[in-house]
Amino acid sequence: MFFPVSIDINEKKCLVIGGGNLAYRKIQTLLHYGAKIDVITEEIREEKIKDADILNLFIETYENQPLDKYFLVIAATDNKDLNDKIVKICNEKNILVNNITSKENMSMRFGAIYEDDDYQVLVTTHGKHCSTSKSLRDEIGDFIKDKQ
Repeated sequence: MFFPVSIDINEKKCLVIGGGNLAYRKIQTLLHYGAKIDVITEEIREEKIKDADILNLFIETYENQPLDKYFLVIAATDNKDLNDKIVKICNEKNILVNNITSKENMSMRFGAIYEDDDYQVLVTTHGKHCSTSKSLRDEIGDFIKDKQ
């Protein structure tokens, strides 16, 4: 069971392993909150990653590179076994980890975020029904706007 919490990732070193669309979306979210990001991918499938404001882009296969310097790791490859291996390493080292190929095998989840000057609301659905969480986020945003 996941405990909902907000954390400060401003200036924290984060690693995204993967180079596709989901990796790019995670990168954009992390950048929005001030994270310093490295990316490891054997292939860039989302060209926008090249233009993202990341620290380092390593075009290589992840093969047990040290993770100790990272606050948060995103396992965003399309290889479930590799993502599970990354999660295991992170869990052993108490590094927060998100896994795009699992609903449970991770230590942190992303969710749908509504944010304005006064409120920040996260909606998550235990890794299920992502479109529902986005709809709920939008409804909550509309509710808050109506009350202001």
